[in-house]
Parts: sequence; structure tokens; C-alpha cells
Amino acid sequence: MVRIDFTKPVNIGKLINELAAAGFTQTRSRENEYIEVDGTNATVTIQAIYDAHDPNPTAAEQAAAARALAARANAKAIPSWAAWSELEAQTWADANIGGKLTTGRATLPPSITLANIRPVILAILDILDGMYALQWATVRMVLALRDAQWPDLKDK
Repeated sequence: MVRIDFTKPVNIGKLINELAAAGFTQTRSRENEYIEVDGTNATVTIQAIYDAHDPNPTAAEQAAAARALAARANAKAIPSWAAWSELEAQTWADANIGGKLTTGRATLPPSITLANIRPVILAILDILDGMYALQWATVRMVLALRDAQWPDLKDK
């Protein structure tokens, strides 16, 4: 067991990762005071890692932290439905997709000709617009959840 007493500022998470990358396991630490590491025969190596440690976060760590902080705001910025209950979402889908499908079926002429095709196509496009809006909002929510759960995923 090697104990390193901190004599300079440290980023404890980053230092633990640096030690782990060199094959050492942290056993105990106290933020801003010390760290204990397995490796009794490697005191010089552990000390060298500590001496070379830069407590400033890397650009990738800063970017991941910024994405994690922004994830909640990104989810809240999805128009209308970001904070909806399941019932509110179901009501919207019924009105904007299911309801339009039902109405479209009921208003279809018995036979479609070139003379009456325009309203049919417009009704289909209206339904597709609602489906697109829902799909785009879903994609935005998935991305916000990804960034909140795995903020460093895009850095890999």
C-alpha cells in the first residue's frame, strides 16, 4: 500500500484514472488530502504519476460535462410534449395521428379519380406531418437521454 499525501490541487477522478491506466488500484482516498494505492513495490512509479498529474479537466472531459449539463435543457426545449404525462401524449397522438386516420378513412370517396385525388393526398400529408413531428421529438429526447446518461459517448 502506497499513500500519497496531496501537496498540490488534484482532480481525484482523473488521478484515479491515470493510476488505473498504469495498472494500479486505488484502495482509499480522501478528497483534497490523500490517496492510497495498491502497489508496495511501485512507490516511485506512483509518485511519478502523481507528480505529472494535471488537475485541469481535458477538453473531452469538459465537453462531456457540458453535454451532461445541457441534456436536461435540451429535453425541456422539445416543444409541447417534453413534460407531458402518458395520458397527455396519448391524447395528442390520438388527435394528430389516429384521429386523422379515422377521419381520412371515413371521408374517402368510394372511388378515387384524378378529379378527387388532391384532397386524399393532402389528408395523407397532414397525417405524415403529425407522424414526423412526433418522430423528430422522439429523436431529440433519445439524444438528450443519451447525453445525460453517457456524456462522454461522443468522444469515443
